[in-house]
Amino acid sequence: MKAIFKKITPFQLLVILITSVTLSFFNSFALSVLNNGGWGTMKGSFTLKNIFAFCFLTIFFSFLSIVIIEISKKKYRFTKVPNIFNKVNNFFSSYKRTAIFLIIIWGFFLLPFLPVVSGWDIVGSFHEMVDTRSADFTKNIFNIYPIASYLTDGSSTMWTNQHGAFLTAFYALTLKYSWLLSKSFLPGYVFLGLFHFLFAIYAYTKAIVYCERNVQNSILKIIGLILIIFNPMIFLNTISLSKNPLFVSSFILFFVLMFEFYRNNGIVNKIWNINMFISVLIGILAVKWALYVYLIVGLLYILIYKKIALKSVIISIIFPIVLFKVSLLILVQQGVVLKDDPIESKGVQIQQVARYVHDDPSILTKDEYQKLNRIFDVDNIGNLYSPAISDPVKSSGGGNFNDDSKLGYRYRTVKKGDWKEFNKVWLDLVKRNPQIAVDATVAQVGSYLSPSQQPLADYALTMPNDVIGHGYGSLSISKWIYHFYHNKIRTKAISVVFDLFTNKYVGYILHGNFWIFILILILPVFVTSIKKLVLVMPILLQIVISMLSPLANSERYTLGILAVMPLVLIITFMNSDKNSMVTIGQEKK
Repeated sequence: MKAIFKKITPFQLLVILITSVTLSFFNSFALSVLNNGGWGTMKGSFTLKNIFAFCFLTIFFSFLSIVIIEISKKKYRFTKVPNIFNKVNNFFSSYKRTAIFLIIIWGFFLLPFLPVVSGWDIVGSFHEMVDTRSADFTKNIFNIYPIASYLTDGSSTMWTNQHGAFLTAFYALTLKYSWLLSKSFLPGYVFLGLFHFLFAIYAYTKAIVYCERNVQNSILKIIGLILIIFNPMIFLNTISLSKNPLFVSSFILFFVLMFEFYRNNGIVNKIWNINMFISVLIGILAVKWALYVYLIVGLLYILIYKKIALKSVIISIIFPIVLFKVSLLILVQQGVVLKDDPIESKGVQIQQVARYVHDDPSILTKDEYQKLNRIFDVDNIGNLYSPAISDPVKSSGGGNFNDDSKLGYRYRTVKKGDWKEFNKVWLDLVKRNPQIAVDATVAQVGSYLSPSQQPLADYALTMPNDVIGHGYGSLSISKWIYHFYHNKIRTKAISVVFDLFTNKYVGYILHGNFWIFILILILPVFVTSIKKLVLVMPILLQIVISMLSPLANSERYTLGILAVMPLVLIITFMNSDKNSMVTIGQEKK
């Protein structure tokens, strides 16, 4: 044991302690909040039972991390494995064979879900591109999100950045012209579905082949293949017309290119530059927060590899980010795209404030009440508060227009200056009674770190049938489409996926919070150098982003983590024989 500890750096020990304590807290004391659907309280949770559980779990998780470090250092290489394993690995060392296999096997799995699946975002996107401004505020799509009137008044545009301005235009205009040319959305769905699917095939093929050619451990590669190929949360999202699934494919490609960059110490070729440019551009077009994830990685690369790869990093990572940001700023400044509402960046804070009003409405002073009441209907937000989602407090959803009791965010009357005092009021409440703020925070973020909490099944398996109007038909009941979305086979397939997701054994592999838990356990392996830590930095950032999202324990926001973790496991325990290194884009000789 002493010999093992000698191999572990002091910083690794510190990280082990921090990660173990964090995981132990959210899987012991925090359960008093989480096991009650987020409605519980930390008050009174420090019982002898919970203290014992916390201490035991801290020791156990620390032990697991130390064992993982020891195993990762030994770089086990199994020389005696069934011949079938070697044949499988050899099969997947070819780009062509891997791509064809994924197309066939995923295509078969996806048959009941063709041509595409999507959530309500596609409806909102379509409305933005085909609606015209109405005097009836209930018919303007930006009031369903909603976006404050001071940001929308005086403009004729309906185009927002709510779901990514450029992705919104891509989806909606494709469907719009599909209808205009054929009186059906089916051609548009087929085109968008093929785009998503083929890009996913490209990204996963790159990742699988690179690992096959650079990892010596046959058993490890087989496990990775199984976790990627047969996970329905992965293959179902290859045809999901939504921002998060598209980002996932971008991130898989981005991650394997990071791995190649790390192994080559920053020495890359033009093919790497092109692939990285594509992955970054599509990622930031898909989700707004990807810009910050990729930008942080790019800046770290500049600091670490400035003498080796400065030009490559600027061209392939920084340039597409700048191009995207400048283009969006021009569209916003010219009034073509509406500005984002500031409430979108205050998810945790507004949940905390709403919980204060729910748990102890008398805590607000008269002055604080007046300041908050300019932004929210304070008399309502306590009843609207839900630990699972912040949308009710934000007045999100068109069904609330005719019910004043459902008004949370005063988006029609709030002014920009009303937000100036919000942070001060929030901070004063936290100082006055930190207990409620802790409860609200644990309810919002805790389930992402506790695999015993089943995630919200917010993945799409069907297509909203909203009627668009303006001469356009229903999105799923129009010509040629009805039977795709209304048949027994699709209904049964949806039921099978849901049963797998909720299964108390298999379900863990399908849950994003389980893979967050695993990542934190193996994190100490990656803190031996800044270069190695950068490999998992974008995944760690996605954990934070998930916690700051409008949803508690969302499967959708953790898709990127779930999809990339099989590759992380391979990297953690791989044999790092650099003589076997092959650069993406080169054929194996």
